[in-house]
Amino acid sequence: MLLKDMAEIIFSFPEKGPADDTKWIYAACLQEDNKIIELRTDCELSISSEYKVKKGDIVVKRIQPQFVNYIAEDLDAYIAQNLVIVRSGENVNPKYLAYVLEMSLGKLYKDMMGSVLTAINRKGFDELEIGELPPMQEQEAIGELWWLSKEKKKLYEALLQKEKQLLQYRLNTRIK
Repeated sequence: MLLKDMAEIIFSFPEKGPADDTKWIYAACLQEDNKIIELRTDCELSISSEYKVKKGDIVVKRIQPQFVNYIAEDLDAYIAQNLVIVRSGENVNPKYLAYVLEMSLGKLYKDMMGSVLTAINRKGFDELEIGELPPMQEQEAIGELWWLSKEKKKLYEALLQKEKQLLQYRLNTRIK
């Protein structure tokens, strides 16, 4: 089954417009493990409702994608240039689709051999072969395992930071 048959694919090409307080997600804002480091408001882009992210959306960089970002909560934000929203259909679990997309990113590069800067086009997304969908219960289980592994990495990183802070505090109090 092709991606275009199981999901809505929205390429973002917003036009120039007046700067306001609208929050925008740029490609540079996206990091691995579903981290969005900031939402920018200093953009001069026109708002279009189709570019607004929703809970359950999957956001992918169009240029050199290496991971996907799953939107787990409602954000009052829009995607800027060179991003793609993949919105799963009714018979597809969005976390499962995010997992499959992340595992299939290499397939999107098949027409890009020899390119210095690889950018995925509409045809690449539309014709991405996802395979047959497992039953919904299995999709939910696989998607949840994928999601929890991402969350676990974030929690480990936060714990490591806290341990470093604690160690630094203890060292500072002993030295004085």
